[in-house]
Amino acid sequence: MSAKIEKVSLYGWENCYKLTNGSLEIVGTADIGPRIIYFGEQGGKNLLKIFEEQAGKTNDPTWQVYGGHRVWAAPEDPYFSYLPDNSKVEVTLEHTEGSVRFTRAADESGLERFMELRPDGGNGFVIRNQITNRAAKPIRAASWGITAFIPGGIGILPLAGGISGQTRLQANRRLNLWEYTDLTDSAFAWRSDGLCIFQARAKNPQKVGTWLKEPVVAYLLEGKLITKRASLPLTCGEEFPDQGSNVEVYFDPNLLELETLSAFRTLSPGESVWHEETLGLKKIDDSLSPDAVIDNFLSEAKIK
Repeated sequence: MSAKIEKVSLYGWENCYKLTNGSLEIVGTADIGPRIIYFGEQGGKNLLKIFEEQAGKTNDPTWQVYGGHRVWAAPEDPYFSYLPDNSKVEVTLEHTEGSVRFTRAADESGLERFMELRPDGGNGFVIRNQITNRAAKPIRAASWGITAFIPGGIGILPLAGGISGQTRLQANRRLNLWEYTDLTDSAFAWRSDGLCIFQARAKNPQKVGTWLKEPVVAYLLEGKLITKRASLPLTCGEEFPDQGSNVEVYFDPNLLELETLSAFRTLSPGESVWHEETLGLKKIDDSLSPDAVIDNFLSEAKIK
């Protein structure tokens, strides 16, 4: 099923493109980024966090967080990750497919950023996060999709399982932590097969990550379950960023981010690394408690 594409203005950015699949909407802007600045039910509330003081801004000389969804290259770097992306990007519309493509020319890092939005054939949208080396020498990088959501929900990070038989006594789960991560924070709540993050309890920035054979993370927010499910072709021996993470959750008092990452690639000039993720939204039956929703999601996400 293709999506309807419409050019709109939103949050002060004039050149935006809205995709509608009949029940959900997603909006990307070509004035900065590329960035996704809206995701939610058709005609409903925006579930993405947008910083109001930065909305509509363009051509700022310093990097701006803005909010929404952005395409980055891993690993995070104090200089190259924060080069400004505050001017217009190239847009290509594919009305037959119902897709919109955004391309930012390479900056001082030598990396070009590309994002495509298209319907997933169900009740969600596919986001392609792609990094291309436009420098004259090889660059080692991974593609990284970062989506910031409004506060007030519960982030859900599954932990891998399913080891049995002769391997049942071996370690089978990984949780990667950052220098500023504090697992004594009351925002964290452990489950037997995952970690929950109560964003409203956040007092300081926190981040956790892991590796999953079938990468998926979720955010339970205002009676809806938002999921990000990555499609990653896996090859034996691949190395992922952040001590082997392909899914990560960052949060602070303002927002919660669901993040997915590809494996590292050494890119010769002109080569790309990319991964796709499906951003989905499901209304929760009023009869289900948050605990039941979380248990159901973790059960479905668990590696069998």
